[in-house]
Amino acid sequence: MFSKALFSANPVSWVDLYGQFLFSQPHTDTHFTQTDSGNFVDFTTLAFYNGLGGILDSQARQPHTSGNFAAELRPWRRLRIIESWLTDRLHDAGSALLLDQLLLSGQPLTASSLASADRLVMNYNQEQVDVLFDLTSRFILRGGYRYVWGDATIPPALVLGNLPDESGLLRRNVGLAGLTYRSAAKLRIGLEYEGSPGDRSYFRTSLNDYQRARIQARYQALASLLLTAHFGVLKNENPAPGVNFDYLSRDNTLSAYWTPAAGKRLSILAEYSRTTLSSDISYRDPGTGASDQSSYRERAHTGTLLAEIPLPARGGLAPKLSLGGSFFDSGGTSPARYYQPFGKILAPLGKRVQWNAEWRWYSLSQPLYFYEGFRTHQFTTGFRLTM
Repeated sequence: MFSKALFSANPVSWVDLYGQFLFSQPHTDTHFTQTDSGNFVDFTTLAFYNGLGGILDSQARQPHTSGNFAAELRPWRRLRIIESWLTDRLHDAGSALLLDQLLLSGQPLTASSLASADRLVMNYNQEQVDVLFDLTSRFILRGGYRYVWGDATIPPALVLGNLPDESGLLRRNVGLAGLTYRSAAKLRIGLEYEGSPGDRSYFRTSLNDYQRARIQARYQALASLLLTAHFGVLKNENPAPGVNFDYLSRDNTLSAYWTPAAGKRLSILAEYSRTTLSSDISYRDPGTGASDQSSYRERAHTGTLLAEIPLPARGGLAPKLSLGGSFFDSGGTSPARYYQPFGKILAPLGKRVQWNAEWRWYSLSQPLYFYEGFRTHQFTTGFRLTM
């Protein structure tokens, strides 16, 4: 069962209101019966049986409610205030009963049963306010604040026995800042920053005491050439005893999209990314119980090249050829190399019928763990009919 409601309103010219509400409740019911005949032995009593019966009944429900509300205020021409709030709440309630019986004519039943009842609860809430001010016709300043809070309760693993449920709290205060520059026609640059001093989080590797910054640039060099760039950095720390988590990642991406003659002759998309990642965290060895340090390093190159070439038309129908591929090459703790070239042709056979064929090659290799490496070719062809 799924329900969704949306609304928007404009009570006055300088106020916009909008929001939505969603509710779903999936459920699963299982009834399983098994009857076996033959020779069975119970090794705990060394008794022999000629029948085995099993019954399993289980059910699970997950009510899930989520909603958000936002208001945009424009009290002055250059000022905008956006207030938003969202909540996402769900819980799982499940139970199961398993009964096994060993049968022997004229003898009492030997039965074993296992019953369990689990409940998972997760609540997430977020409130955020953004203030945007048009400093000039080309510069926009942004400042904001985000508060995140929630709680979760999870059952213990069955192998750990009858332990109490585990619970956690989420609390996070985040400061937001940004700057956008727009030239008359060709250039647009955006800077974004967010940071939190850290409070409480669910997982050892969750965002805690972190700073994140991004720079995005877009330049229309020519009518047929679009250049974009992205630079980002994330630093996250959790100095809690037994965690000592230190994480740092950087990503730099450059891309170009060239469409001479509005793409009638050729279209080329080229993209290159350089990423680095370092992670250090403490952990406890489950075998010895001793504390140790896990370190991971990665330096990666990722590239994509795609070309679309319209072929000469016949009878007003123009086929199109696509060529290109992607690659990933990383070094560090777990180096890997991945390549995926491909070629595709799309040929109209009439006004309503199209034929397409595609070839791809997949190749993965890991110098330190070559067992997971593979290479394979994939060919696909098909027809599309438009009524």
